[in-house]
Order: sequence, then C-alpha cells, then structure tokens
Amino acid sequence: MQVPGEEIITYPADLSEAFPGLKLAEIAGLIQKGDSTFILESYNHRILAIKDGKIVHQIGGIGQGKGEFYYPRDFAIDNKINFYVFDFVGRGINRVQCLDPGGKYLAGFNAESRAWGFAVDSSYHVLLGTPTLKVVVTEYDTLGKRLAGFGKLVLPSEIYGDKYESSDKYYTIPMNRVNIAVDKDDNVWLSFLFMPLVLKYDKKGNLLFKKVIDLPGLEPVKKALWKPGSKEAKDYLSMNLDGIQMPVIIKDIIYNESQSTFYLLLGNDTILVMSPTGEYRYLIKPLFAGGTIEKFFLLGTGEIIVRFFYHPECYRLKVRYPDKNKKLEEK
Repeated sequence: MQVPGEEIITYPADLSEAFPGLKLAEIAGLIQKGDSTFILESYNHRILAIKDGKIVHQIGGIGQGKGEFYYPRDFAIDNKINFYVFDFVGRGINRVQCLDPGGKYLAGFNAESRAWGFAVDSSYHVLLGTPTLKVVVTEYDTLGKRLAGFGKLVLPSEIYGDKYESSDKYYTIPMNRVNIAVDKDDNVWLSFLFMPLVLKYDKKGNLLFKKVIDLPGLEPVKKALWKPGSKEAKDYLSMNLDGIQMPVIIKDIIYNESQSTFYLLLGNDTILVMSPTGEYRYLIKPLFAGGTIEKFFLLGTGEIIVRFFYHPECYRLKVRYPDKNKKLEEK
C-alpha cells in the first residue's frame, strides 16, 4: 500500500514468448477457464481454444452473419462457456453476439451508437461505453434492450484544469471513451482512455469513488495529449475514435479476482496495481527494447500477458518480486 508522499514501489519484469510455435494474428482478448485458454484473434476473425500449447477447437470466421466475426474487438465468457463477442458490422457500427460453446448463435444486437468499452456482468448483462448517448456506460440484455445508463460525462477541464475549458465542447465525447471491468460483486470499474481517471460504480450505477491517477511517470503522456502530431505525441500509442488523434493515457483495465486487485495498463507502458478502494499497491515495468504495449491480459495463474502494437506475438511477464526468504536469511 502506498504511503502519502512515498514513491510507489516499482518491480521490473522480464519477457518471454507466451505461445511458442503458434502463429497468432492480432490477439484482442485472452481468457483462461480451467485448463483451457481462449484467444480472440481479431485479424483471423475467430476464437481459439488452446490446451497444452495446442489449438483444440475454434469458432467464428470472417463475415457479418450470425456466428461470424468482423475484426472483433473484445469478448467475455460465462460459467457455461458461452461466448459474448464485441465486433463490427459496418463503419462505426458495433455488434454484440452471444454464442454457445460450439459457436451456435444464441442472441445478439447492434449497438445504438458507436461504442468503446465492453464487459459482461454475472447477470449476463452487457455493458458498453456510450458517451454519445450522454452517459458513460449503457447496460443491455443480450437482445439489445436498454436496461440502464449511468455515469455523468466528465468535462476535460475537470481533470486537466480550467485553462482547457475551451476544449470541453469538442473533447468531451472522445475523452469519455472508457474500458470496463467488472468485479466479483458486479461493481463496475471504468478507466478513461484519454484522461488519468478511474471511476468505480456499484451494480446499481451509484458512484463509489473517483480516482485521478497522479503518478509522475504519466506527466509526459498527459502533456503530449495536448500536442497532437508532435514529436512527443509520436512516442506513445495514439488512437482516433471520434475524429481526434490523441495519445492514450490508460490503455486498459483488468480485474484480478484471485487477489481482488485491479491492473491498469498506463500510457507509459507500466502496469499499475490498485486495491479495491483505489489505493496504489505497486508498479510493474516490463523490460524491453523498443515498441509500445497495446494490450494486456491476465491468466488465472496471475501471469500477465502483453501484446505490442503491430506485433502478432504475445509475451509473458516474469515480475522480479523480492525474494522474501532470501531477505530473512540475510537478517
């Protein structure tokens, strides 16, 4: 746990190839269930089931029909191994499909507006990031019926200061693009792509806390955000979701159920571990030469997998945690 005024502990992490021998294309999602690892391949438009390092099953295929995928962005799996896939059916139009373990279409719907951010809760309700609907998140059933909407849009000037108040009109929608994670109690965690901000809501949509990520290592990314096209901005992963190209401040958020902690992939390629109450635990810094991390995933073992921008390979992180036994021997 971080003590006020104390520098947060950072652990380095070495990289090793995660799936040697497998040729994978643009992994968009990775979930471990039992002894199987399920991988969502965006560029190959499919879901793979892997056991003992071998592909044992696959579903999907390119297309926009039922049970087909078109550059899928994310997915979820329930306890019955039904798949929920978030993909595209046209320019700016998102779709959610629910499929059984064999890939048979069960239900689905097209999103009301261009969405970013996807999760499924324990009631099999779909959560989508929808700032164009004037709320940060909208909740749907698997047929697309709107059940609830929550999260007041955050003005950029609330986070970056009054000097950016003139940008509120044009930047509010893109800066309210989020990634979504759901914990074991169905609390909803939101990390903002273009603001150093994390919000936590209960399952009824009540705000539990608001956390501004104030780590010094994020300052260069935040400054680059307001200099699009600059040399500084080119040093970081950038995205254009609403007609404005900006460096990403928080790339993704993952819930670690075994430890009840949350992992944030930050724009400076470090991973921040947070407690359920929003306290900083520690940072993980992957050791690599060149490139920028685009996505990260968490296995049931607690291992972190990362994928670099424009690289098909994924890498396991071996975090250099301190050897407690060695420290005791030295004493």
